Amino acid sequence: MEKLSANVASWRGQISEVRAELYDYPADLKPLAGAVLHLNYSGELTVTRGLIRQEDREAVAEKVRGAARQDGGAHPAVDLPPVKTRPIHSEAPMNRLQAQRAIALQAEVIQRPNLALCLLIEQMVHELDDAGRRHNPVRCLSFSASNAQHDLARTDPAMKDCAAWELVQREWEACTRDVPGDRSAVLPWLLERAQADNIALLGALVSLTCGVATSSA
Repeated sequence: MEKLSANVASWRGQISEVRAELYDYPADLKPLAGAVLHLNYSGELTVTRGLIRQEDREAVAEKVRGAARQDGGAHPAVDLPPVKTRPIHSEAPMNRLQAQRAIALQAEVIQRPNLALCLLIEQMVHELDDAGRRHNPVRCLSFSASNAQHDLARTDPAMKDCAAWELVQREWEACTRDVPGDRSAVLPWLLERAQADNIALLGALVSLTCGVATSSA
């Protein structure tokens, strides 16, 4: 059994070496082929090669053709994927990168409650902004919020004349007056603010999601 285990360990090492050679690119093609450095699930630094961008295809193809001409060969040394397809090994590595990014974010958020609060507010600011919702629906957190005021105003035409509506508008304007217009600047801005101010902003955001209660029965 010990001999078998030793053989299995040796075979695994050989397989890893073969895979490294197969997925590696010649030195002159590496700058064009593309590579992504990332941490795997074990925290080890890993390199993924061959993520050729569509706009870089022609540069890679010309490099390969030039190398083939210099060697006097009739065919290029490397076959690129068809023009309208992506390299077959790109999707799985990219999915793993996304998964690793997500778990890294979870680990960071669970240790920093204030970051969780700021991420929640940042996404709600965007979700409740109609223009932002249409043009950039990217979400960091797996939830969605919507502004209930549109439905309330449609349900009761006199809604905008009531005191509660006016109070909500005043508080909303006061809480969101300084929110940056550039979405990429919102999170850094939130992280620099006092937590009490962020909680007040969160309260204003949550208030806009309160709609007419419906029964699921």
